[in-house]
Amino acid sequence: MGKRKNSITQKKEELIELLVCDILNGMSRYRVRLKMERDQYPDYTTSTMSRSGIYKYIDDAYELCKVPLGKKRDAMRELQLSRLEDILEEARDSRDRQNAIGAIKEINKLAGLYEPEKVDVTGTINVNIDFGLDNGSES
Repeated sequence: MGKRKNSITQKKEELIELLVCDILNGMSRYRVRLKMERDQYPDYTTSTMSRSGIYKYIDDAYELCKVPLGKKRDAMRELQLSRLEDILEEARDSRDRQNAIGAIKEINKLAGLYEPEKVDVTGTINVNIDFGLDNGSES
């Protein structure tokens, strides 16, 4: 029986790898779900799965995508920064202050300079609540 469980685990991992490929190629969660409901993954009868089972597979695939998407985000940030620096240089050369200021603002946003500062507030609050009840004494 150990061999059967291993083959089921292997098939699950293979299906999740197919889902990861679709996600990394830009397919939305909704489209992946539809593809599973319509048995569009070769050699997998995913249409017989429960909706919660389908979502579990999709969630597992998204969990595996976090690292590649994080690296992609960093690369995209670097590319955007490079483009904005080119725009800033071009705006300076042509003495276009408006576009230079716009480029500076965008660079600052990418750098996180406009994020609100976090303030740590500590203190003691005393609250008295009166429900209008007597202390148990009857008149």
